[in-house]
Amino acid sequence: MVKKITYPKYTSKRTLPKNFKESDKQIFYSEFNKKFPGSYTIIKKNVKILNLNLSKYNNLFSYTEHTKMSKYSIKDNLKNFKNSNFSADIPKKNIAIIEKGSWIVDEKSFHYFHWMCDALPRLLQIIRYVDEFPVLLPSSFTRYSYIIETLETLNINYIIYEDSQKYLVKNLLISSHVASSGNFNKENIIELSRKLQCNQNEIGKKIWVSRKLSKHRKISNENELYQILKKYNYDIVYPEKLSFKEQVNLFSNTKVISGLHGGGLTNMLFMKKNSIVFELRRENDNVNNCYFSLASELDLKYYYSLETKLDDDLYVGNVHVNVDNFRSILDMIEDEIL
Repeated sequence: MVKKITYPKYTSKRTLPKNFKESDKQIFYSEFNKKFPGSYTIIKKNVKILNLNLSKYNNLFSYTEHTKMSKYSIKDNLKNFKNSNFSADIPKKNIAIIEKGSWIVDEKSFHYFHWMCDALPRLLQIIRYVDEFPVLLPSSFTRYSYIIETLETLNINYIIYEDSQKYLVKNLLISSHVASSGNFNKENIIELSRKLQCNQNEIGKKIWVSRKLSKHRKISNENELYQILKKYNYDIVYPEKLSFKEQVNLFSNTKVISGLHGGGLTNMLFMKKNSIVFELRRENDNVNNCYFSLASELDLKYYYSLETKLDDDLYVGNVHVNVDNFRSILDMIEDEIL
């Protein structure tokens, strides 16, 4: 197979949040119109694998555009070559052989969001070939039950390889990233959503996704919010307590998903068109727009609030929620439902 374009170059024109304020334009400005190059599949011969690294010629050539969040520079590739574990004197008998396999993962793919929204879109590009080219996964990924559950739900042929073992794949089918992380090809992500959803006759649940059990990025006054959410008939959900199938069943039956920016909001993937997303975000955060972008591509109605940050760490810092503003947005959502 030569390099084959799967999705041509794509321009995403995002739908504005339902409660968009012109004063918040800087938060979303860079995301309103995004251009992406086409994605593709390609077969490479005699590629070596160690953990999450793909290389040829003793790591002189490394496929970092497929194994990292972004492609390494020439300088970084040379550094990688110097630190290579594939030195020339490794006996061939210590390298296991895989005849055929396919590649869909990168360094972040074990995280729930990145698995669902980066790796699975890559899988969708090659899904017709996986019987012949099983998906290759490092053994460390098996500790995350949702990874295996999604593959089995989609009836995907896969091979688990040992992280510390060196392999030579004679024929490796590589699926490129569909879009940069946090971005999506509309056709691709809608098709994935439809494959993962379960059919529900009634769609009416309102869910608050709590991060109370998470290690970081929490709401300092979440208990106060619970009292308000109860009055609006929201169910409090802790995704860590649910299996993948339970999350699919729950959110396929959900009309509103709400919560602080975090992996639990990824479950909007299972919701039906025109459902509602309410994301609480850190003030002045114009970086983490992945759920705004995902909601737009899935044709979901997106609401947001910008909350007071309690420290400067963009990714793990806690927030304090403005209760009056929180309540007013819940009122907007109620009016939308009615």
